[in-house]
Amino acid sequence: ANQTLSLPELGCGSPILIALPEMIRVLAHATEVGMGSFARICISDIDGQAVLVKLLSEQDLGPQDVVELVAAMASVFRMSHQSEKDLVVHPLAICPFKPCLGIIYPLVEHGSLAAAVDAGRVGGAFARRVAVALAETLASLHADNFVHGSVKPSNVMLYDSGGSRVTLTDAGLSALRGTLSVLSSTSSIIYSSPEVLAGSSADTSATDVFSYASTVYEVVTGQRAFTGESPLDVAQKIMAGNVPYGGCGPRLGAVLGRAWAPLAADRPTMAEVKDLIAALPEDEFCRV
Repeated sequence: ANQTLSLPELGCGSPILIALPEMIRVLAHATEVGMGSFARICISDIDGQAVLVKLLSEQDLGPQDVVELVAAMASVFRMSHQSEKDLVVHPLAICPFKPCLGIIYPLVEHGSLAAAVDAGRVGGAFARRVAVALAETLASLHADNFVHGSVKPSNVMLYDSGGSRVTLTDAGLSALRGTLSVLSSTSSIIYSSPEVLAGSSADTSATDVFSYASTVYEVVTGQRAFTGESPLDVAQKIMAGNVPYGGCGPRLGAVLGRAWAPLAADRPTMAEVKDLIAALPEDEFCRV
């Protein structure tokens, strides 16, 4: 299992297990670029190929937890190969050894949607393209009977600078919420649906619909849909159905309102959301 990482293996049919010494070498020349809900995020390279490394914040995992992590990554790889191409970013390698438990992904050239929003790349045209592209990606994923489970700006990667093509990272990791303490930070809670916060053990397509609405709202307005002084405060607002009003066009607001329905059964499907979003003009995606 302790294979080392090399470029020929990067293109193989499943993610490999990378040995601890090789992971240490990858991290030795990595640059930390941020902190996610469950990992430190670094950029490195392997034989000249740029890669994204997510080093888990929680390194004190037991053997069963590590097995579940590797199994989750294997399921993501199956998802990426059984669904339409490029809907999700599959992991290239996993290091299951402490103190370097982590996942290596290919680096998508134009970075994440979160980085784009933080850099001020907002506006009606960009927001509409992203909203349409993300709806199409999620609808295709759901049509293939897959659920992402953790839709948020930092997990939406841009294939082009204009936002017309996107892919998703961290697919499948929502199943490890307890293991990775994913719901202990505000950065994850603000995109979570009421049923997830209530302790639902299984994600559904309706979970993705709720998170999609929060993501689109943030792209359009530059502000998070749910805010609070603490993770608990944010969770209580979501559970109580205190969704934001205004900030975007009224027709877009109506679509997002339906997607934020407190009960999963009351939300439209992602295919329905895709059609509704595609029918909206650009000015609906302008911040007001």
